[in-house]
Amino acid sequence: MINWQNGKYVKYYLGKKTLRAHLDAVHACNPKADLYTRNIVEGVVESTNCSGIIALISRTEADLNRVQNLQNADAINELRGCVKSILLNTNKFNKGAIMLPHLHLAIHGMKDCGHDIEIGTRNGETCSAQVREWILKEIKDKFENTIIDQFFIGDSSKRHNRQEYGKNFNTFQIEICKTLRMNKRKELIDLFSNVVLEFNSRFCENIA
Repeated sequence: MINWQNGKYVKYYLGKKTLRAHLDAVHACNPKADLYTRNIVEGVVESTNCSGIIALISRTEADLNRVQNLQNADAINELRGCVKSILLNTNKFNKGAIMLPHLHLAIHGMKDCGHDIEIGTRNGETCSAQVREWILKEIKDKFENTIIDQFFIGDSSKRHNRQEYGKNFNTFQIEICKTLRMNKRKELIDLFSNVVLEFNSRFCENIA
């Protein structure tokens, strides 16, 4: 059983020490929730024992998918503290930067708009080119109608962790259409669970 820890703005799970990945659902609460994103994150965490973060407040109170501002400052500080705790549990540091690759999947929801999933990387700013190419292939193998950096390229706040912790931090804002979230949650949980495990096997195992 996953032992989530509750903060004021988010709940988090530190995860298995040797599994260098976390998922988050920062728009998980009504009003204006991205429906079923919480369920997807909880499912992957339970399946893999990776780290996770889920919002306990609505974006109408403090939007955690934005750069820090007067409205969300306290919530963003708590979110960033959780990320730091996860990295301290699962990674190694050298002069403030993480030494081992880390995967961050930010799970979001979009309207049905002609494609199943869009991966946002700020046109490659939030991840390495190698991991970007790999994750696109992994997701397209399951859901062929997947695009990258076309309409939802990821909020500019997604740059923060790579700037803070260095080039080994890889963030992807994953926008999933409503029909897929409603009808294919098990398939989505299986996909992202495999992505987490394969990332660690492919990018972390030989340098741990």
